[in-house]
Amino acid sequence: MSTTADPALWAENLRSLATRVLASDPIDPGTHEDDKRAFLSGFRDEMMARPSVVTPFLADLLCVSTAPAPAAQEADDALWWLLHAGNPLRGVRIRSQDGPLLHAPGDQTAIEVRTQRELCALHALSEIAVRTGDPALSRRCRDAALWHLRELQPDNATNHPWAIQVFIRLANAAEGADERHAAMIHAQMQLHSCQVAMGRPDRLSACILLHAARSLERTPVDDF
Repeated sequence: MSTTADPALWAENLRSLATRVLASDPIDPGTHEDDKRAFLSGFRDEMMARPSVVTPFLADLLCVSTAPAPAAQEADDALWWLLHAGNPLRGVRIRSQDGPLLHAPGDQTAIEVRTQRELCALHALSEIAVRTGDPALSRRCRDAALWHLRELQPDNATNHPWAIQVFIRLANAAEGADERHAAMIHAQMQLHSCQVAMGRPDRLSACILLHAARSLERTPVDDF
């Protein structure tokens, strides 16, 4: 478990863990596009599941185009489709207030589902903020990350490390020692939780870790 807040070292560790799991998969940028598309269309996790977010998420990871977004989507999926579309500021659907991105206080959605969707949305929105250089979106991501640290535990989700790069950046850039420590513990727990069941990251978690590593390599510190 990493004890450093250095985004470059985290990126190296996340990439190493991910590539061990995905060693036989066509994830390298130079891979033939047909092989990437076959991986995208055929992807299933170890339980043969394919969450709806997989299509826009893997399309972004692999840098391949895919079919248009479906008309009806969960809000976290919609953010990934917007990111993948290349015009991500159009129609971003998030709560404007501080706190959670998607669920209003008092929402009765099961905490596991709510945490998973919030973290998945935060991962996508943070990438939109990084790629567009939008300081308002960066601040909104920071507010949402701080809400997670106050209100939720990373093991309330389904052990997929969505938005781990956000907490790594927060651990590196936060102003207060308590905030930095809480963000570091959150990222460490996410990394640990995605390896508990199998002694390694599952396939979807490995893809998430690789996406997070690439984000940290492109932009180590966000505008927090």
